[in-house]
Amino acid sequence: MSDVIIPDNVGYVIARRAWRFATNGYLHGYNSHCIWTPVYKNIARCFRSDFHTKQPCVCAPMLNCKCGFYGFKKIVGQILRSQDKICYVIGDVALWWHVIEHTIGYRAQYAYPINVEIRSSIQNHEEYAERISELYRIPYRVVSDEKSSDSFELII
Repeated sequence: MSDVIIPDNVGYVIARRAWRFATNGYLHGYNSHCIWTPVYKNIARCFRSDFHTKQPCVCAPMLNCKCGFYGFKKIVGQILRSQDKICYVIGDVALWWHVIEHTIGYRAQYAYPINVEIRSSIQNHEEYAERISELYRIPYRVVSDEKSSDSFELII
């Protein structure tokens, strides 16, 4: 028996997601305080405990947990709103290695943003978009709220 680990798929899945961003350009999970690492792959970690063992998952994501990087097949709902100095962007994300498919999207072990869309209604949107683009080395586009390709409802 070999100790070779075989990935779920070769290549990556492209999905949609939302991020919060700070004025310095760093992307954060929209439902967490995790900062997405620029330039390098982001590695999922389980921060929740299993109800029986009280231990986090050994390798995120696991079927019986909610851990992993989320990406959606399509983003629907209402347009994200600004909160203080933190705003939201949406975009495409590459998900790879261990990927679990769900009805409306995916959870993955590794992730990296491919591009972002920033709303023209966000104050200083061009400046923030350029910071995100330079930091993560990804393209961006500014969209009006009316012409957005899709929108997202923040669920907490």
